[in-house]
Amino acid sequence: MVLYVTDVAAWGAVDGRLRAQIEARCSPARVARAGAMARQQDALGVLAAGLLLRHTLGCTDDALCRSAQGKPYLPGGPEFSLTHGGTLAAILVADGPCGVDAEALSRRVAHPERLFLPQELATGLSPAALWTRKEALFKADGRGLALFRADADVSGPTACLGGRPYVLTTQFFGVHAVSCAAGAAAAAPLALCLQTLLEL
Repeated sequence: MVLYVTDVAAWGAVDGRLRAQIEARCSPARVARAGAMARQQDALGVLAAGLLLRHTLGCTDDALCRSAQGKPYLPGGPEFSLTHGGTLAAILVADGPCGVDAEALSRRVAHPERLFLPQELATGLSPAALWTRKEALFKADGRGLALFRADADVSGPTACLGGRPYVLTTQFFGVHAVSCAAGAAAAAPLALCLQTLLEL
């Protein structure tokens, strides 16, 4: 299992020429989604996720299928989970079901007392970090946030959902929390710079 991350804040200035190079490596749907965003940082986050997909799995979104619950997968390929939040994008590639979520620690989570159990709030993790643990778990399960349940306990190193146990890890990458849910603990993230992502 490998976790790859890239931080668009570390990419430097992205002018029109460089953005065109980035977009050329992403699917038209991802480019359109990025183009609809008002802030360049948000658009680059969407495109960064596309670059990670191409770098790790050798494909764009066009090659992916979706389960009945909407979880993307690559036919015949490894299990993966893709995310972007704040200025960070990440992809987790594993041998079995997995989920990853990244959020800026500054992200405000409304009514955390409704979303999180007392023991989760007692961990000392910020609501944004706790959110990443919940979302990673639900993404690994395959039903995503449609299944978001406040009673799914993510306070410990493991959690069970849908009868399957998951190991939960939360790592901090700059001002972001990145949480993974999978059959084993996630290793330290492999940080990829823009130059590396553009090489393929």
